[in-house]
Amino acid sequence: MVAGLCGILIIPFIYNLAFYRVLRERFLLWHAAVVASLFVHIAVSSGLINHVFPLTVTQVSTISVTSWSIGTIAAGFFMVNLVEADKLDRWHARAMLVLAALVVCCNIFYLVSGGALRPLSTPVFVSSFYPVLMFFALMMGTALLRGSRSIRFLIVAWLPLMAVGTYRAITNLGISGSSLDVMMAQHVAIVFEVVVTSLGVADRFMTIKRQHDRALATTRLLEQEVERDELTGLHNRRAIRLRFEALFEDGFDTMAVIDLDHFKQVNDSRGHVVGDEVLRQVASALMPDDDTIVVRMGGEEFMLL
Repeated sequence: MVAGLCGILIIPFIYNLAFYRVLRERFLLWHAAVVASLFVHIAVSSGLINHVFPLTVTQVSTISVTSWSIGTIAAGFFMVNLVEADKLDRWHARAMLVLAALVVCCNIFYLVSGGALRPLSTPVFVSSFYPVLMFFALMMGTALLRGSRSIRFLIVAWLPLMAVGTYRAITNLGISGSSLDVMMAQHVAIVFEVVVTSLGVADRFMTIKRQHDRALATTRLLEQEVERDELTGLHNRRAIRLRFEALFEDGFDTMAVIDLDHFKQVNDSRGHVVGDEVLRQVASALMPDDDTIVVRMGGEEFMLL
């Protein structure tokens, strides 16, 4: 069963790296780090790794504790980067740096403490996660109140894991007994967390992609407006100047320049409204096709390629 749970974790890890190639968003890398850390934690803490790489008790303890710490830190930065920009404040990210440093220090203390300090190693290490859990809850509540869509996935994903983790922390302090059932419950909660957060990542990925697509479409529309004559809808001088060499290579090697005679008299005697209509009618008469590009160079001057 544990091997099956580890196998499930491989899929979102690959998806995160694949998504990152398309959309360079940091939350994808942070989620990959979370998945990788939890994969190692389950494989080592369950003893599954010993079927492949026999480890000593000390090595198991070191890798298990360190992978859990890395996973917790990565989860915090994953949340900071996943949640929409206006749903959390800048100080949340700075506070996460402080908490990450706290977890690292306590993790190091757990690994190197000995002698009289050894009995304190587990309580100190476990206690470091209480402020982290409270800060996670604060960030989730803040983002939820501000209407974040992404945080809903994280709340659903993290509540079971936070509950099991809190219970395990209590048992590690000796307040209550522990069992293998609790360990298995944590493994299942981890996989549930990864699956649900992967759905959140996919949802956020699609949202960002739609935003990028809309921005790109808007940019292209603006470019077209800049390169089109507002009155006639034809290409303007700027559009042709930017593309002239490419058009020449494509076979547009013949040019005709057209100037409307007596156009000033039309404006003077009939007014600019009639003059504008004359220009629109000329543009219609010179309507481009697959072999002809029509440009309004300015005023009453037109060019055919």
